[in-house]
Amino acid sequence: FAAEMVKIEGGSYRPLYLKKETSLIKVKPFQLDKYPVTNAEFAEFVNTHPQWQKGKISSKHAEKAYLKHWVKNGSNSFAPKAS
Repeated sequence: FAAEMVKIEGGSYRPLYLKKETSLIKVKPFQLDKYPVTNAEFAEFVNTHPQWQKGKISSKHAEKAYLKHWVKNGSNSFAPKAS
């Protein structure tokens, strides 16, 4: 499905959580989904693109806590907890 997008204006920004003395970073305009992705939507994405599965993704693309709230649902796969 096509997500509803909003335009984020470009400009100079200081990354969140950095000190006030941190230099501003130039950011080009970009589009962002209007609504967050749900666990069910992301699970569908991961099923289509298995390289993004928990345990298979590079540490360059995800932190240690990546999908830590998902549970094992097979020998090598994980999914969101059923609600």
